[in-house]
Amino acid sequence: MLTQTLASLLTAIAVILLYYNVPQSLQDLDNRLRDFMFEHRGAIPTTGKVIIADIDEKSLKELGQWPWGRKTIAQVIQNLHDAGAKVIGLDMVFAEPDKRSDAYIIQERQWSVTNIDEPEDYDVILGNVVGATHTVLGYTWNFAETTPHVTSDNYPFPKTTINYNSQIPDRIMEPLGLTPNLSKIQVARDTDESPSEGFFNNMSDSDGIIRRVPLLVKKEGYYYPSLALEMFARYHDVESADLLYFDGEFVGVKVASTEIPTDNAARFLVNFRGKAKTFEYLSASDIYNNRIDRAKIEGKLVLLGTSAIGLLDIRAMPMDTEYPGVEVHANIIDNMLAGDFLVITSSTQGQELLSIFAVIMLVGIIMALLPPAWAMASVFVISYAMFEYLYYFLFSQGTVLNILFPFVGIFLITVVSLLLSYIMEGKTKELIKAKFAQKVSPDVVEELLKDPDSVNFAAMDKEVTIFFSDVRSFTTISEKLGSAERLIQLMNDYMTPMVEIIMQERGTIDKFIGDAIMAYWNAPRDLKGHQDHAVRASLRQLKALDGLNKELVAKYGVDIHIGIGLNTGIAVVGEMGSRGRSDYTIIGDPVNLGSRLEGLCKPYGVTLIISEFTKAGLVDEYVIRELDLVRVKGKELPVAIYEVLDFGKPDERMASLLQRYDDGLHLYKEARFAEALEIFTALEAEDHRKIHALYIERCQHFIENPPVDFDGVFTFTTK
Repeated sequence: MLTQTLASLLTAIAVILLYYNVPQSLQDLDNRLRDFMFEHRGAIPTTGKVIIADIDEKSLKELGQWPWGRKTIAQVIQNLHDAGAKVIGLDMVFAEPDKRSDAYIIQERQWSVTNIDEPEDYDVILGNVVGATHTVLGYTWNFAETTPHVTSDNYPFPKTTINYNSQIPDRIMEPLGLTPNLSKIQVARDTDESPSEGFFNNMSDSDGIIRRVPLLVKKEGYYYPSLALEMFARYHDVESADLLYFDGEFVGVKVASTEIPTDNAARFLVNFRGKAKTFEYLSASDIYNNRIDRAKIEGKLVLLGTSAIGLLDIRAMPMDTEYPGVEVHANIIDNMLAGDFLVITSSTQGQELLSIFAVIMLVGIIMALLPPAWAMASVFVISYAMFEYLYYFLFSQGTVLNILFPFVGIFLITVVSLLLSYIMEGKTKELIKAKFAQKVSPDVVEELLKDPDSVNFAAMDKEVTIFFSDVRSFTTISEKLGSAERLIQLMNDYMTPMVEIIMQERGTIDKFIGDAIMAYWNAPRDLKGHQDHAVRASLRQLKALDGLNKELVAKYGVDIHIGIGLNTGIAVVGEMGSRGRSDYTIIGDPVNLGSRLEGLCKPYGVTLIISEFTKAGLVDEYVIRELDLVRVKGKELPVAIYEVLDFGKPDERMASLLQRYDDGLHLYKEARFAEALEIFTALEAEDHRKIHALYIERCQHFIENPPVDFDGVFTFTTK
């Protein structure tokens, strides 16, 4: 877990460093993810206050190919004004004179005209209409090259004055050149009203998609508003706007009471309403011919532009790759009217960094704690939750947060965690081989290697069944053999089949203590019915020893007899020892009791003793008799102990003997010693066993020395 935490921290640091040094390719990807959120959101309602007078294919068919004569455009504007349009904006520039105009033709051909009234100048006509109809002219700035023939006299005349603080720097773009309107259109001759102007440059990001549009540019110390910003100011009948500052940084512009957020370069992030034609479009030819319901125009802001593909004003935006440029301005104005801005500020940086750090640490913890399938499912859930979190802030709060880096963090920590898990799993497998190859059977080792996560080397409490066996009269055997070499050979011949049986029954060899074997079941791998496995292994050992002893007598001149003790309980299981030298083992009171039970085999004259705790977990059928209720040395609570004689059910004779034995034991526990003595004496005469003799001796003792408060418990004072 510590390694995973460190890996998560390092991953978070790496992602945050990348966040501060983001390459353009990743910035483009972040934009694309935000585009996807727009597509996921879909279209939303407009305010209904912005409409588009569209020079569409129908208009081109009815009124002729573009460019139209200025009188035609003037008539469209006049009709919009007469229908009650609040503000009219022109998404076009009139940089060249109208060559259809009588005045232009006469001038170009240098005709001398003396006998007719002053010839019509269509540009002047348009200028007069524009000046009298609350119309905002459009124009473009050139950011790629200068335009030497344009002087400051040709600069636009927006009605809105921009108030700013000259002491606070900004990064507002400064164009090199200008494509202005004709001065005849800029300054109306026949009206005191002069038109206003706003630039309509729609600038795309590096991937060609329009997302941010400049609301201001700066030229020779003056700030010039965009077409959308100027139309919004005209809508509110204000002639000044204030730049907004926060913490010594330019953050937006205020028009009337509306604070419009931008970045430090005055770029406005557009909250697009939907795909093309989300706003209401009215055909310019219908407006020209007065075929439009006045109610659709009255009080509205009207943009005159084109959706005709042949007129080359089709752009790409987040939700559509064929989007009329005029509708971009409509979206900006509608954002200003609705106030549902998308805000990017430096104050959100802390929120972004916290999100990145938190999601990396969360995924790292989950990858460390959960199984792979659950972990990956959780990663998908977290990714979806992060998407919804960012989506909520974008469209419900208007806060633009970095989308890419939380997902970069999720991806990287997932990859790092998987690699770390792979490395750690490899190390765990090597450790499993090293620790258990000699302790359990090969098939169990393979099971552990297939599921290394099931092995917990950390110390933990776990129910186990503990096995102890010991060779009886080992000193005598040693003396008979006469040499250490023969003794070792004998023990190897004895230990090998005993260990094989334990492993076959899925037991774990803990250690060899001289001639004793210590083993256990249910660790490191969970084993259903571990009590039965332990009892089966013990009985199989005793049966195998009967056959083995014939070989041992023939080879060494000695035979081996053993005692086995089994106990079940909650022990501490895990890797224990000193630094640099440890082993996977078990410790605890249940282990000590198991050792004590093995030691009781000799006084009771039996070969296999199990505790009441082991007996309680048995499922299979065995021939079992209760031996006693004992209090071993070092323990206060008594434990019932049992002898396991064989598998299955007893034969008729053995069943009779065991029943009579149980009757005698029952009488003994009730302190009816004389009656018990009679039964045990009869049993001893028929079936000579040390256990019968033991109870005969006890009954005689208690008859001669009646006990006070007899509870049937026998206390051992030695190990």
